[in-house]
Amino acid sequence: MCSPNSESEFGFIAAHQPTCHANHLPPYLEKYEEFKAKGVDVIAVIAANDPFVMSGWGRFEGLEDKVRRPYDPRFFSQLNAGS
Repeated sequence: MCSPNSESEFGFIAAHQPTCHANHLPPYLEKYEEFKAKGVDVIAVIAANDPFVMSGWGRFEGLEDKVRRPYDPRFFSQLNAGS
């Protein structure tokens, strides 16, 4: 059982990158109800895209309110800097 206000977060290199788009996202959508039943309040995917790409990708995937899509265009530079 997860603690109250639990989050599950995962990151992508880019929203429409084939491997992440086709392989990493689907299990989260398939197990959405299981996450909720275990007390996960927020599922979020972060990618190195701008807000317009993340919004369009969410509509394309039909994510609606199931998966939040924060963005961080500095994602790669932070990884390279070790932050």
